[in-house]
Amino acid sequence: MALNTDYTYNVDLKYAKITFYNDDMELAYFEFDNNAVTLSSAIEFSVVPTWNTNKDVKEWFYLVESMRGRMEIIDGKIRPDYEYSIEIKHGGSHPKAGVDGKLKINNIVTADWEWRSETNVLTLANRIEQVINFAELRSFVKWMLDFQHLVQNYGG
Repeated sequence: MALNTDYTYNVDLKYAKITFYNDDMELAYFEFDNNAVTLSSAIEFSVVPTWNTNKDVKEWFYLVESMRGRMEIIDGKIRPDYEYSIEIKHGGSHPKAGVDGKLKINNIVTADWEWRSETNVLTLANRIEQVINFAELRSFVKWMLDFQHLVQNYGG
C-alpha cells in the first residue's frame, strides 16, 4: 500500500481539493468550492498507521484557512444532529482494547474509526458523500487530531 496525496487549488475560483490515493486508486477527496466542502464517499479500509500521516489533511485545511480573505470563507454553524465521540477501550490484552471514534454531521457519519492496540490496526469505515460547511470541516479536523492524540498516548 503506497498512500499518496494530490493537492489542487485556485484562489481566484475559490476552489481547493485534496485527493487521497492508494497507489493509483483514489480512496477519497475533500473539496472546497465556493464555501461548500464536499467529503467524498469512501470505502472501508484498514492500515497500520504511521502517526501524523493525517498531516496532509491538516496542511490542506491550514492552506485553505490561510486564504480565508481571498477565498471569501463563510464559516457557517454546526447544524443539529451533530455527534462527536471518542472512546478509549481498556482491556489489557483483550482484542477490543484501543480507541473508537465517530463523528456525525447533520446526522450523516463523517468518520467512524477504530484502532486496536493489540494489532496497531486502524480501520476507517465506509462513508457516504456529504456536503458540510467550513465550521463543520474545522470540527472534523479537530476530531481527527483528538483521535490521533489518544492513539499516540494510549496506555502511556
